[in-house]
Amino acid sequence: MRLITNLAVVVLVWFTSPVAAEPKSPATTIPRNRIALGADADVRSIAFGPDGKTLAVADGKTIRLWDIKAGKVRATFEGGPGVSFSPDGKSLATAGEGKTVKVLDAQTGKAKVAFEIGTREVMSVAFSSDGGTLAAAGVEGDMFPQGKMVIAVWNVATGKEVATFKTPTALASVALSPDGKTVAVTAPGSNGALLQLPSLAKFWDVTTGKEIAAPEGVVSAAFSPDGKSVASVDGGA
Repeated sequence: MRLITNLAVVVLVWFTSPVAAEPKSPATTIPRNRIALGADADVRSIAFGPDGKTLAVADGKTIRLWDIKAGKVRATFEGGPGVSFSPDGKSLATAGEGKTVKVLDAQTGKAKVAFEIGTREVMSVAFSSDGGTLAAAGVEGDMFPQGKMVIAVWNVATGKEVATFKTPTALASVALSPDGKTVAVTAPGSNGALLQLPSLAKFWDVTTGKEIAAPEGVVSAAFSPDGKSVASVDGGA
């Protein structure tokens, strides 16, 4: 396990199998490295590169690409709070200026293409497993909880928007099925004294635009590689 940490945020990078010297040791006993992000760091999202050697850390204004083994930043790009690697590792999707979603060259940080989403802030982005489809979730409106979440889906090669969905929630993360035909968005909800909202997930068929399911109590969801299963975190309704 390697650890990226500061006073407020801890990002754990776990080895999923035991080290050779300790074949029976659980992951929690594997030695770890510490990488200081700085006292003012505000990590919004992270993403592994397909090679497993690079970690993208987004703070809402910049994206830093960390060499996990060396514990050093090898590149810094401008970008929003959401970040996602393309499956081949050559591109990064993130929020851009002017209510856009940008696909950046992962080596140079230069924009390859930009998509208009028309929201106040893009919170989350995700590629399909073949890299051909990109989805983004953004807040529409001026203030929580009145703002709505807009989810847009594009064909990366043509730049064409293939679907748009709206849901009356605030913060959310987005996930695409491997074939790009199903999009899922999740929201953590709120149990505050002044505002109580259930955590929930919504699933849409990208082709038909129809809502497939909307289970409550789900704070995060992920598709299996074959797209036949969905793993979810139950946060309670």
